Amino acid sequence: MTEKYVVAFDTLCEGHQCWEDENGNPDLFDTIEEAENEIQEHFELSNEGRDEPYEEPNEFVLPLSEFIKGRKAIFIDGGVKIIGEEQDEQDCYDLTPKEMIATEVGLPMFDLEEAKHTYVHCSDDLTIECLVHSDGEIVDGMNLLVKVNQPSQNITDSYRLMISADYFDFTKEEQDNDS
Repeated sequence: MTEKYVVAFDTLCEGHQCWEDENGNPDLFDTIEEAENEIQEHFELSNEGRDEPYEEPNEFVLPLSEFIKGRKAIFIDGGVKIIGEEQDEQDCYDLTPKEMIATEVGLPMFDLEEAKHTYVHCSDDLTIECLVHSDGEIVDGMNLLVKVNQPSQNITDSYRLMISADYFDFTKEEQDNDS
């Protein structure tokens, strides 16, 4: 799956925000150019009929993978702390596995071989096998060690960490059929 982009803007009180759809999810763009064109169109509409037009847009484009909702730099004790919440392409709550596949929901994972955060997008050929379930956090809230296979993305026996809630959301249909 290719990277998606958001139109972000900074606020004094709430930090980085982005344009959202009617459901409160980030409004996603397929290309940087598409997002920049939307910003320019919005900027021109905002300046129509103004006595003192804005000099430049406040919005900017970020890859969804880099956008952190509410991102603020807080200066404390001689250092800086960055706060905020990373965004996913789609909130997985209340989606069936079939809906997760249809919308290609990106499941956040930590790839142990590459030692980096990644997203695995749901597809018909995605299989996730839970190897270890920890009661505590292993890395960044992730508490499962899983083995991932997804032939369409050339992922074979890849060991990763993920959040148990995401795993159970994606595999809940299998669990319902086992009952």
